[in-house]
Amino acid sequence: MTSPQRIVKILLDMNIPEVWVAFLNKAGHDATHWSRVGDIHARDTEIMAWARAHQHVVFTHDLDFGSLLFGNCSIFAGNGLGRHCLGTLSCLADEIG
Repeated sequence: MTSPQRIVKILLDMNIPEVWVAFLNKAGHDATHWSRVGDIHARDTEIMAWARAHQHVVFTHDLDFGSLLFGNCSIFAGNGLGRHCLGTLSCLADEIG
């Protein structure tokens, strides 16, 4: 028996083309582009705060998001996101390693 697909709530950063919204939504996820919910000139911290408050993961090309997450590990606390990230990395280990 296969388990039902989990819907992931995804917030696309400004540097991700909006065409990804339709692609991800068609795949059964709940994707939103930042330009539809926030100031297009917002700081990364504001984007992360919105994502956390609305239980979204952030897709971005920004290299500085990693340091933002590292400096604020409380983003992962209590919501199981860390476990999901580790599970995904384990599944993809052969491809990325």
